[in-house]
Amino acid sequence: MKDVPATWDETRGLQGFPAETITVARRKGREWFVGSITNWSPRDVSLPLKFLGAGKYIYRDAADADQMPQHVTIEKKPVSQSETLTLHLASGGGFAIRFLPAD
Repeated sequence: MKDVPATWDETRGLQGFPAETITVARRKGREWFVGSITNWSPRDVSLPLKFLGAGKYIYRDAADADQMPQHVTIEKKPVSQSETLTLHLASGGGFAIRFLPAD
């Protein structure tokens, strides 16, 4: 969280439904930060990465986050703007992603 900026160059709403779920992307310089939350219904979120170039970090809930909300899974992998991620949101959970330029 210490790396999340307080001001942004760009903000985009990527998907959402009132009282159910929302996913927002924010850019600062060449880095993108994406956050998503859900209500008490677990769900899978499809996240097309068209808005960015190559990045390399993905952060998301752990598999048992609905029972142990302090658990976090950290993935580090290269992705490209042609990909679509499918991420699971635990009941009352969400994900936070930081995309860094690969170069």
